[in-house]
Amino acid sequence: MNFLEQLVSEWYSYRGYYVRTNVKVGRRGAGGYEGELDVVAFHPETKEIVHVEASIDALSWDKRRKKFARRFELGRRYIPALFSFTKRRPTQVAVFGFPRTTRDRQLLGEDVQVYLMPQLIGEIAEELSQTTVESGVIPETFPLLRAMQFALDYGGCLKAANVQ
Repeated sequence: MNFLEQLVSEWYSYRGYYVRTNVKVGRRGAGGYEGELDVVAFHPETKEIVHVEASIDALSWDKRRKKFARRFELGRRYIPALFSFTKRRPTQVAVFGFPRTTRDRQLLGEDVQVYLMPQLIGEIAEELSQTTVESGVIPETFPLLRAMQFALDYGGCLKAANVQ
């Protein structure tokens, strides 16, 4: 699991989702699998299912589109069997470490939400900066989120109203 997959899995788990990572799907008769899903998350209260594919590659957008179209097709095909108790269609999310910006927010089609690293980090930082380490430290089972919280708090980035 790469850094970005780990960060995404911690983030969803921290927010109350049950998370599985590197989910092998499509068992082949002669051995092996058709593919692997990076992160699949289920929220027990909202019943939302999220399929996240995360990448820190530096491929062209054309190559990424092909690669991710295949991964999300596998998700649409196999995730319903993982959650047979619900008919909800998974929300599909792509997270990219590179590039930092893009003008096209529908890079992978209308049905796939695209997050770039700065957007993801910003969203996480926004929530984590609401609580000081002393008043609510992130559990040690989320090492990346905990490190971010310490950096935000001890780095002086928390809002002045929260720091006494």
